[in-house]
Amino acid sequence: MATTSNISNTLTLDVESENIGAFIGNKGANFKKMISTMKKDILNKSNEITPKEWSSITITLKFEKTDDKIKAIYECDKEHEKVIKDTLTEFVKYHKSENKKYEKKRSQGVQIVYRIGSEHRFIGRMIGVAGSNIAQLKSDISDLDSIEKVIKISIEEQTKRFNGTFRNIGDRECSEHIMMFINIKGSPDFEKIQTIIEEYVKLYTTDNTNDKEEEEDPEEEEEVDDSGGW
Repeated sequence: MATTSNISNTLTLDVESENIGAFIGNKGANFKKMISTMKKDILNKSNEITPKEWSSITITLKFEKTDDKIKAIYECDKEHEKVIKDTLTEFVKYHKSENKKYEKKRSQGVQIVYRIGSEHRFIGRMIGVAGSNIAQLKSDISDLDSIEKVIKISIEEQTKRFNGTFRNIGDRECSEHIMMFINIKGSPDFEKIQTIIEEYVKLYTTDNTNDKEEEEDPEEEEEVDDSGGW
């Protein structure tokens, strides 16, 4: 009677059960990479692998959720088990690294950029005393539906070409431009935000306002965030 060296085992992975989809990857992309990595390591070859060599390695692998983590259920040749475990460990590390990048990006929110056709001298008025006008703008945007948080609003002179995506408002014929950067968490309604920004710009970039005493030196402070202050 023929004997087999195949074994079946279960390994709990340090991956949150809710992240099983991200771990496996879109359309199983990461899963396919795992199997490919395992077979290449077992064969000790990264290229010029023949179909016969490839099919000579049989690995059965699937993932299931537990209450809090996910588990890998695999079947393979006993001699190949270490490669299976090592590969899974490396992909867990990769998953955690990508997850940290995602969380960092998410914490930075969505950035909206406005290129405002207006003279640089209005920046102080747009900021207001101790950032009061930007603080009010931040509050107005925060009141919109689906906005979790306005992380930061910054205003600065445009002194060089901006290569990113932006929305033009203000006087398009103006020889000077002001850049406004808004970082938001949530799902912003861009049209509603633009309406608020247009009203804000109109209010503080015209000479018929009576709040010149609120102007500040734009070199002193041009940013509002949640780390303190405004």
